Amino acid sequence: MNNNNECDITEIENELLKLEETRNKCIVEKIKKIVEKGHQFEVFLNYPVRIYGNRFVAMGSYVSIFYDDVEIAFLPIHAIYSVHDVNEREIY
Repeated sequence: MNNNNECDITEIENELLKLEETRNKCIVEKIKKIVEKGHQFEVFLNYPVRIYGNRFVAMGSYVSIFYDDVEIAFLPIHAIYSVHDVNEREIY
């Protein structure tokens, strides 16, 4: 808000960009920790799709996901809803 009690859209957009950058870094860091353990990871996207991988390359706000040296997906990081370690999932 500026001094005239009007919304400053630019200020809000800048804050949203900062939050998205922080979120992207967290997602990449989580995938990195799983890969460093030698485990397979899965990512859920913002739509009903799940992608498995065991290697990745982050490039700015995008990520390439590989499974056994085959690129499975190239997508914006903001499309990732959650990341999970497949090797640590409980199976019943």
